Amino acid sequence: MARPLTLPIPRLPAIPIFHREDFEWAEEVESFFPDILAELHALLDRDAPFEPYVQTPEGAPKGQFAPLDRNVDWGAYFLWKHGRRIDAQADRCPRTEAAIARAPQMKVPGRAPVLFFSALKPGVHIPPHNGATNARLTVHLPLVIPPDCALRVGEETHVWEPGRLVMFDDTIRHEAWNRSDRLRVVLIFDVWHPMLTPLERDLMVAAMTGGLMSFYGHDADLGEL
Repeated sequence: MARPLTLPIPRLPAIPIFHREDFEWAEEVESFFPDILAELHALLDRDAPFEPYVQTPEGAPKGQFAPLDRNVDWGAYFLWKHGRRIDAQADRCPRTEAAIARAPQMKVPGRAPVLFFSALKPGVHIPPHNGATNARLTVHLPLVIPPDCALRVGEETHVWEPGRLVMFDDTIRHEAWNRSDRLRVVLIFDVWHPMLTPLERDLMVAAMTGGLMSFYGHDADLGEL
């Protein structure tokens, strides 16, 4: 069952994992796989600064992510974050940026797009959790995938294959793990849910999110939108 934390779109069906073959842009993005992998290896060779993906604000409850909070066991190297380009980091990965520009990235002022390398160290488990809104799909491009690494969305378990995209609804309870003795890295970005119309994107998502940010403040916790 889909349980968005922030912005539910009621009419959308709860589909855990989508078929990549249904997305006309998927093959073109995948064609950049060798270039993206090369840019990732260049970052890893230079010990690029991956930051902890989970960074709970001071005073906020840490909950299920407490073991990973401010911990680079689950690290991220952002090219885009909260709708802003991180120039110093994105400039190192021009082919990665060019590849993802082929996809219908979610765009919400102050919140999206987001684009980052997600690194999971050996033995790390990301506990089951739900995302912010089903107006989007989360997309993984697997890059470095050792054995015994997988993603579970609802009741479906997906084993990443390097270079093959996986698209899923992250408002359905999901988890991921790396049970190997090596680093696992995927590239993560968001795209609009394919069943949303352009008008719904503008009125139900972008405008509503803008209103929430105006009311609560730009730094309000609106989830990972």
